[in-house]
Amino acid sequence: MKKLSTLEHEIEDRLVLGLARAGHLCLKFISPGFPGVPDRIVLTADGRVFFIECKAPNMPLRRTQPAVLGLLRKMGHRVEVIDTFAQVEQILAEVCA
Repeated sequence: MKKLSTLEHEIEDRLVLGLARAGHLCLKFISPGFPGVPDRIVLTADGRVFFIECKAPNMPLRRTQPAVLGLLRKMGHRVEVIDTFAQVEQILAEVCA
């Protein structure tokens, strides 16, 4: 399991807490044997499901992630990559509106 940088951890914590306060789930997504999955799967109170990869600012995706995120998108799933508190707030504003 990857060790989160302090800022990445803070971004992820703000996302999880904000979604939880609004009644949504933001579950840690770990898939043994299938590397590159996003950090979080979001299950909204109104039935939407999407994936979020949290990064520290300006940190690149891991080598396996672009292909996996692309596959999820090709399958019709929403996938977001966020690396700023502003992006967290945008997601919260959209999902919690």
